[in-house]
Amino acid sequence: MSLIIALALVSDLIVAPQGGDYTSIQAALDAAQPGDRVLVREKVGGWNERVVFARSGSAAGGAIELMAFPGESPALDATGLSGEWMVTIEDRSYVRVAGLELRNNLATGDGSGVRVTGSGTDIVIEDCVFHDLSGDDSMAITVYGTSTTAPVENLVICGNTIYDCEPAQSEAVTLNGNVRGFLVEGNLVRDVNNIGIDFIGGEPSINPLLGAREGVCRGNVVLRANANYGGGFGAGIYVDGGRDILIERNLVVGSDLGIEIGAENAGWDAYGIVVRNNVLAGNEKAGLVFGGFDASVGRVRDSFFLHNLIWQNGTIDGAISDVWVQFAEDCLVTGNIIVASPARASFGDLAIASYAAVLPGVIDGNLWHGASGNPGFVWDSAFYSTFAAFQAGSGLSANGTFADPGLVGPRGIDGVLGTADDDYGIVAGSVAIDTGSARDYLEAVGGLGLDGDILLDFLGGDRLVDVPSITDRLTSTLGTAPDLGAVEFSPALVDESVRRLCLPLATSYGERARIGVDGDLSIAANALTLRGEGLPPNGFGLFFYAPQRTSVPVGEGVICIRGTVYRLPPTPSSGAGVTSLALDLSQIPPGAVLAPGDTWVFQHWFRDPNGGPAGFNFTDALEVTFGQ
Repeated sequence: MSLIIALALVSDLIVAPQGGDYTSIQAALDAAQPGDRVLVREKVGGWNERVVFARSGSAAGGAIELMAFPGESPALDATGLSGEWMVTIEDRSYVRVAGLELRNNLATGDGSGVRVTGSGTDIVIEDCVFHDLSGDDSMAITVYGTSTTAPVENLVICGNTIYDCEPAQSEAVTLNGNVRGFLVEGNLVRDVNNIGIDFIGGEPSINPLLGAREGVCRGNVVLRANANYGGGFGAGIYVDGGRDILIERNLVVGSDLGIEIGAENAGWDAYGIVVRNNVLAGNEKAGLVFGGFDASVGRVRDSFFLHNLIWQNGTIDGAISDVWVQFAEDCLVTGNIIVASPARASFGDLAIASYAAVLPGVIDGNLWHGASGNPGFVWDSAFYSTFAAFQAGSGLSANGTFADPGLVGPRGIDGVLGTADDDYGIVAGSVAIDTGSARDYLEAVGGLGLDGDILLDFLGGDRLVDVPSITDRLTSTLGTAPDLGAVEFSPALVDESVRRLCLPLATSYGERARIGVDGDLSIAANALTLRGEGLPPNGFGLFFYAPQRTSVPVGEGVICIRGTVYRLPPTPSSGAGVTSLALDLSQIPPGAVLAPGDTWVFQHWFRDPNGGPAGFNFTDALEVTFGQ
């Protein structure tokens, strides 16, 4: 009975100039209870008010939602109003703001379209439009986790559009302080006078002990984020002391800097940052930047920069380079395509520059080129005029390649970067095809627990697509190598009969076990061999298969198959942790007959006695479609 009563009390509160329940948004918010929706209708000239969430929603009753009336686009307009914040969410949980236009906020300092502050959980800001936010520090979305105990967590900022915004010297979208567990996805930020999206930690004025962490920044587009002060070093996406953050599949064009990972506060390091499958093109001073800007501030460490396209950045006089390395430690830069801008009389074309006498980690396995021939390379302030000289002088990039990557058309037909016709993929025959390291790609992020869509490229397509005519350059001998750069090559003629599934989880001995196949997928040939590597040395395991895919944590790993499961004979691993089984199609288990056109998912189970309570784990899996 109590549940029925609670549900009956949930209401839609209509805000309208006439004919609604309320004639002001604030009055409706004051009345709203958990589960209520405040639906705002359009009003000529917009709603001229600043509003505050009066209370929280709840897990049991639902969120309090402030949103556009279905089919309409209402605006909050701050013209002539005193104050700084248009929508305030302070120490609130279970609230949502959606579908509103927020405009004309003239701030005298510390302004925000939406300000989240204090602590709270389950806060959503989505599908809103922010524009004409002017003055000093006039930001669009500001999240300040100021509490030293409770964080702002389970935060979602998705699908918003921000333009003609003047956040300098702050940022258009900023998550700062005790903010944990967030998704910033699918937002468009353009034409702002400083940083587009920022994740900050260790800032004394907000929270000196905690920073933005354990979140994802995915699929955002940032165009022309250019600082109007300090010489112009605004990044499209910036991590300033954030930690354990995945930054993937974003596009940054025409900003001062593309993506920067730094740590401005002394004694506070940024770490655990994964920057993968992004496109950074035509940014004015640099494309990818990482490291503290000076020895006296924080460092960037234990971070990964994987399979990005860094194309013709450093477009103006006074530019730095496409990749700019500052004070960093124990980072991995691999699988990227880096193409320097054309040289100009007043500025040479630099592919990479580092003036800090510090070894950042591993920079190898990348594809380098220059728009006008051989770009320059600067390492530890020494200039090298060729890639070979850079390799010899710096001791880096022994396995790197210098060649034209064969890009389809980053400027598209219209010749303008950052428009819909741009194509950041690679052409057939590119040296980037199947020349990455599958092991590096999978290993680098496994320890961070950020494996949700690890097998997707910049466009959301499969990351591991095999081109049979290319011999994969792998540190692993199994499976398909990813292409270099952000977009996987996938022609119509590519045989997609074998698809890799699941990310194998860590084992007690530090490896991530993988499965592979060799031979012929033809049923008639009966010549397929299953292989496994990264297994416990001299261990016990077996292959098994089923007709469907899944992904479910089981034991110490993830099982990737479902349906009726068929086990194959046990296969012990060698002292090198490798096993194999020739699959005799005439001797497979009853009921598991394989026919041409059938698709089955194969995986390997193995004992890992020291890996955890369950004592067993799994490789990743392969989905295999058999031919005639």
